[in-house]
Amino acid sequence: MRIVAVSDTHTFHDHVIIPECDLLIYAGDISKFGDEKVMPSFMKWLRECPAKETVLTCGNHDTFIQENENKYRFAFPTGCRLLLHEETRVSGIKVFGSPWTPWFHEWAYNFPKDDLEFARKAWSLIPDDTQILVTHGPPAGILDNSRGDFERNGAGCPMLAARIKELKSLRLHVFGHIHEGHGRVEKDGVTYINASIVNASRKPVNRHVVFDW
Repeated sequence: MRIVAVSDTHTFHDHVIIPECDLLIYAGDISKFGDEKVMPSFMKWLRECPAKETVLTCGNHDTFIQENENKYRFAFPTGCRLLLHEETRVSGIKVFGSPWTPWFHEWAYNFPKDDLEFARKAWSLIPDDTQILVTHGPPAGILDNSRGDFERNGAGCPMLAARIKELKSLRLHVFGHIHEGHGRVEKDGVTYINASIVNASRKPVNRHVVFDW
């Protein structure tokens, strides 16, 4: 199975050329500042992507989805599944997707500020047999280096990192959110992909990432 990972297009989705693949994973931040006007163009882009199936979640910039989940849950093109802290199966593979990230300026899908217990309980809902994890944000210490407010300690979620250690079936974790962290690393049998398309200046300079299952 060929998997293509993308995240954080921030309205620049048309700059991303998706190759033929079995599964397209999109890890959130469709818009720049919560502007719903991007959606017709984004939906068209999804329809035209040569992917057999797509799973996606949204990100902290996608406030219009959090405010209208019922509207968007079944609005995506055929073959696309929006995962809002829930699971699905693709070709028998267990996938869990979530838009939640640590608190930052009260944007969409933010955990309460400094509430690690809330985050711990949320991540405990990831099924133990998850094989592919799609979250908007990274786990602490993995492709999460940022600048500004987060530069000293990284921007990843420590409770997510702790939960991942318990997921013995996990092989692939796709995320974005921290634009500077774009890349791919392998650790303890898990491939981690920060698939952010834009860089720290929000320029669409990064490419999709391919993973062969």
